[in-house]
Amino acid sequence: MGAARERVELHLSKQGVEIIAGTQSSGQGHETAFSRVAADQLQLPIERIRLRTGDTSLVKTGGGSHSDRSLRFAGTLLVSASRTLLERARDAAATRLEVRADDLIYERATFRVAGTDRTVALLDLAPLEASEEINARIPATPGGCAVCELEVDAETGAVEVLRYITVDDVGQAVNPLIVHGQTHGGVAQGIGQALMEGVALDAANQVLTGSFMDYGFARAENLPAFETELAEEPTHGNPLRVKGGGEGGIVPATAAVINARIPASPSIRCW
Repeated sequence: MGAARERVELHLSKQGVEIIAGTQSSGQGHETAFSRVAADQLQLPIERIRLRTGDTSLVKTGGGSHSDRSLRFAGTLLVSASRTLLERARDAAATRLEVRADDLIYERATFRVAGTDRTVALLDLAPLEASEEINARIPATPGGCAVCELEVDAETGAVEVLRYITVDDVGQAVNPLIVHGQTHGGVAQGIGQALMEGVALDAANQVLTGSFMDYGFARAENLPAFETELAEEPTHGNPLRVKGGGEGGIVPATAAVINARIPASPSIRCW
C-alpha cells in the first residue's frame, strides 16, 4: 500500500491555484491528473492550476511516487484541501458582500448571493491557502485480466505476438488516456521480459549486453496494437474511488506471454 505519509498545499492567488505536493512524478502525468482533481473540486479551468513538486524549499514532506500510491494519497488530500479552501473563501466572500456565509451559492468559481446578481469570483478573494496531511494507510485493490495470443515458428522458434488484450480495474480513471498509456508501456515491458531480455556473458564472464545497443527489449515492430479497456469495481476507501493504474500493464504481461508460449511450443525451454 506504499508509504503512509503525504502532504498537499493549495495557494490561491489572482492568477489561479498553486498545488504543492510531496509526491513527485516520474512520468505518470501528475501535472495533468492532480490539476484535474483540483480544477474539478474548485470549478476552475485546468489552465488556472499549477503543480509544483520536487522543490525542497517548498515541499515539507511526502511519501514519494511508487506502489500505485500517488493519486490515492494526493487525490484524497486535494479533495480535502479544496473543501477547506472553499470554506475559507466562502467566509471571505461573505465579509466582502456583507451577507451570511450560508446565503452564498458557489458555482463556476464564483460566489453569488442567493436570489441576487451580486457576486465575487474565487480568484478575487486571494490570497488564501489550505493544506492537508495524512499519515495513515489508504487501502485499494486493483485487478484485471490479460490475454495474449502468439505464434511460434516451428523451425526457428521465433515468437510473434499477434494479439494482446487487457482489462484493468483502476477504480475511477481521472484521466483514462494516461491510464491507457501506462498500460501500453507496462505491457511492452512485460513482453520484453518474457521474450527478449536477458544478461549475456562471454566465456570470460564479460557482460555482452551492457548497453541498449546490445540489450534485447521490445520495440514497436515486435508488438501488436494493444487492446485495452477499463472497468470499475467501486472502492469506498477514498473520495475519488481511485485504485492503482501504474502497474496494471506490467504485472500480468510476462505470465500471459509465457502461458501462451508453452502450449504453442512445448519443446522450447522457457526461462
